[in-house]
Amino acid sequence: MSEVSQYSPNVRKGVGEMREISESATLPEIIESLNDIIGYWNVYFRKLSMRNNFDCQLLNVEFDASATVRIPHKLGVKPNHRLILNQSGNGLLTDVASEWTDTYVTMVNNGAVTVNAVIMLIKD
Repeated sequence: MSEVSQYSPNVRKGVGEMREISESATLPEIIESLNDIIGYWNVYFRKLSMRNNFDCQLLNVEFDASATVRIPHKLGVKPNHRLILNQSGNGLLTDVASEWTDTYVTMVNNGAVTVNAVIMLIKD
């Protein structure tokens, strides 16, 4: 087998598997190799989700107008952050940070209408 120069890179075809591209590779061979890489990464990224990338819990919560809601969670520790991923209803949701524990968080709807929200609680 010929020696691989710095201008003849190996290209990942899959996890732990390399595909050699020679210096004399034709344009169709290079395109095929690049399409393999793109196909591999497209499959990988389609399988990603919030739960796969964050140590978190997603919750669907309904907040009545002007209500304070204690939201139970199963993280096992006090969350450090939260994100509102989706919200319907014209309300302003705020935290009651002093009431966040390893089993629940408390939030307030400061609006005059009911709000439905998808909230992501994040451990770290």
